[in-house]
Amino acid sequence: MKIFVKRENWSDGIWMPLPATKEEAEQVRRSLERQHPSMMLPFVGAVDSRFPELEERLVGELVFQEKNLDRLNQPAERLESLNGEEEMLFRAAFRMEAPYTTEQILETLGHLDRYQIHPEIGNLEELGRYLSQEETSQLPEGLEAYVDYAGIGRLRQEDRERADMWKNAKTSWNRRRQGKSRTGKRNRKQKRGRKQKKCRAFLRSP
Repeated sequence: MKIFVKRENWSDGIWMPLPATKEEAEQVRRSLERQHPSMMLPFVGAVDSRFPELEERLVGELVFQEKNLDRLNQPAERLESLNGEEEMLFRAAFRMEAPYTTEQILETLGHLDRYQIHPEIGNLEELGRYLSQEETSQLPEGLEAYVDYAGIGRLRQEDRERADMWKNAKTSWNRRRQGKSRTGKRNRKQKRGRKQKKCRAFLRSP
């Protein structure tokens, strides 16, 4: 997993692999400073990962401020350790839970054991049989032929689609709110940085 570290008002940037050590991050920060000296705070401009859905969650995150690097490193390290089955579970869990922040992504990664893969389910009827197996096992002989398994599977699918629509709407709202929050945070910190620089300059004046 790599992130594209850049600044406002600059189309270029530097790709930094994650997880990154403090020394590696410092090298990127210094290289960025040499290429584009500025008080504007570096942030994530793009993400290169086998999980493309992460990009919209991470773009805009500050990179070097406070403990942000640790927050970016933790999910990157966990994602790097996933095996093939865990990758499938994470993609499914990501779709169902729609985590937005790095903390929420870590939470999803932390409980993948709650999910199971059922390769034997390939259509709505098989889904319906799986969902109702406990109830139908108690039916008198001969009545099972009247159970609409495809209908049961279809109802579950429709419920899932409605839940997905709600989560997508919630994600879009979070994206707009988070985008404003991240921009506001960068602007506030950049303003504080300029004020501090002016104060230092004033104190050095004769």
